[in-house]
Amino acid sequence: VFRHIFDLYPELPEGRLTKLRAKLVREESLARFARELDLGPLIYLGAGELNNGGRDRDSVLADIFEAFMGA
Repeated sequence: VFRHIFDLYPELPEGRLTKLRAKLVREESLARFARELDLGPLIYLGAGELNNGGRDRDSVLADIFEAFMGA
């Protein structure tokens, strides 16, 4: 992630790049990206997780987005 940000914004100071990276990889941000891509309906969940709102839980969506980006 850091390398990609640096390639996009080479003029930014290191401290600013670090803050930008931290903001992008926060669970809340990753979950938002997953929602924007509508990944929730694609998740296979067990009955318990499904009944407890797993498709809309930030932690689940963040994990799915990370897996999607790594694939």
